Amino acid sequence: MELKNILSERNYKALAINTRGELLGTTTKENEVQVWNVTKNQMVTRFSHRDYVYATAFSPSGSVLATASDDGTAGLWDPRTGQSLAILRHGDKVFELVFSSDGSRLATGTDGEMAYVWRVHTQDLADQACQIAGRNLTSEEWAQYLGGQPYRKTCPQWS
Repeated sequence: MELKNILSERNYKALAINTRGELLGTTTKENEVQVWNVTKNQMVTRFSHRDYVYATAFSPSGSVLATASDDGTAGLWDPRTGQSLAILRHGDKVFELVFSSDGSRLATGTDGEMAYVWRVHTQDLADQACQIAGRNLTSEEWAQYLGGQPYRKTCPQWS
């Protein structure tokens, strides 16, 4: 297959394929994540972390691509557009990740030998942030933790 030849020309570190076998997520030594359409043999999108990307995984539905990075974050991305859905901050390098079978949770493993379990859906993340902060997120906090999602007030009780 031609795609195999394209991939062999680059230094890929991690691979993940969606459950339909249509999209392939790859990571490079240049901190880049690339998503390929396997059936069309072409790149769909690409995006980067600030540091090395160790792992990538598709959610069971294929609607989210997760990445684990040396920059201390796990990213949640739209694999068709490359849009950031959320950035999950850790205290240490993130080496491993895996989705629950229903796609509602993401488990991550860090260099500090810690495991975390995160809610994956943006609304779940916003609800959790509201509970912890006890107020609406600022627009800066929203951009930092919820990536490219349009800003809105997270806590209706404090609107």
